[in-house]
Amino acid sequence: MASLYSGQGVRWLHRLLSLSYCLVVILAVVMAVWLLVSLPVWYPDAPRVPLLGMVLVPAAAWPTLATAPAAGVSELEIVEVHGILRARFENPWNHWVFLFIFSLGVGLCAVVLFLLLKIVGSIADRDVFTRANARRLRWLGLALVVEAVASPVAVYAMSRLAIDGVTVAGAPFAVDWKSEFDWTSFVGAWIVLILSEVFRQGADLRDDQSLTV
Repeated sequence: MASLYSGQGVRWLHRLLSLSYCLVVILAVVMAVWLLVSLPVWYPDAPRVPLLGMVLVPAAAWPTLATAPAAGVSELEIVEVHGILRARFENPWNHWVFLFIFSLGVGLCAVVLFLLLKIVGSIADRDVFTRANARRLRWLGLALVVEAVASPVAVYAMSRLAIDGVTVAGAPFAVDWKSEFDWTSFVGAWIVLILSEVFRQGADLRDDQSLTV
């Protein structure tokens, strides 16, 4: 009975991943078509899709807290105020290049889902510890490392260009790079890479056992 339930769970997970993969692929295709159509070489006046960035609001623009804090709180102090910006660059090439870079993240997400789909499929086939899965996990880990490092760099570059010279209450904005870098994803990527080596050695052991028999 437990095996039946686990098999059903794997099948449902496979269907969910398949649906997610299809949706992400559709989004990637739509973005690729739009990037081709809006290439500034032939369409410099294409509508600008807003790009999102992260900023730190300067202290001069922080709202003033009420002098009477809530019951049970003796003191309130603002340490940081984080903000999300939406930017549309006047230069069509600047906007197109950043949109292209962010679109690569969608393609990377499609690759990750595809690899997960293959791994879950092997679980359904009860053929998990294989060299193919070890390679898939290795590529999955590398993709997650690239995303964890490249995404903050791209957002930082875009945000820096967008807020260059912009001030509020006489103080300049700062790029909020710390919020964009996800240590959990970065560490998780290395865990996946370690698991890929475990799977590779598991596949080697299984092959050795089959030869021994």
